[in-house]
Amino acid sequence: MARITKAEKLHRVNQIRLILSRGGTRSECHKLAATEWGLKPRSADFYIHEANQQIVQDFDIDRKEYTAQLLQVLHRVMEKGTKTNQMGAVTAAVAQAMKLARLGG
Repeated sequence: MARITKAEKLHRVNQIRLILSRGGTRSECHKLAATEWGLKPRSADFYIHEANQQIVQDFDIDRKEYTAQLLQVLHRVMEKGTKTNQMGAVTAAVAQAMKLARLGG
């Protein structure tokens, strides 16, 4: 494998990360690496590993902080659902928020 720049390495890791974050498989990552960069599976596994490390770091946050982020997302769902009269979505979001915040019985 020829040497690449740090910028190119970062670009490759980000492309693999995008595939993985959308639910893509290892074989999809291998296919991209082979067709776009001419890499064999073993070399592609390096980029998969790097992308997975970044994903793990993204979720390595305090439980309280993560709960707050999820509650914020659910609040946006409630707002949008109310504006578009999607009351089923609002009800589901309220129920999930209550569970997450440990409110109610």
